[in-house]
Amino acid sequence: MPEHLTAAVGDGFDQSARDAVYRAMFTRRDVRSHFLPTAIDDDVLARLLLAAHHAPSVGFMQPWNFIVIRDIERRAEVRDLFLAA
Repeated sequence: MPEHLTAAVGDGFDQSARDAVYRAMFTRRDVRSHFLPTAIDDDVLARLLLAAHHAPSVGFMQPWNFIVIRDIERRAEVRDLFLAA
């Protein structure tokens, strides 16, 4: 990674952690086409929600809510309502 693109030392993260963040940002891609119909494990969902709830936002206002819908028919109803709106 080019040195001018790395965070300043003294931020509490070692170089491998900083490199991982930059790698994630520089290689991120739209993944919406990769959604699977299978449910994810509860422990994976819990880790994802924990991370999402701690994601940065302006003023740390975190203006989001997450709704987990496991029922396939209900999920289709929600999708249809969204498309109609």
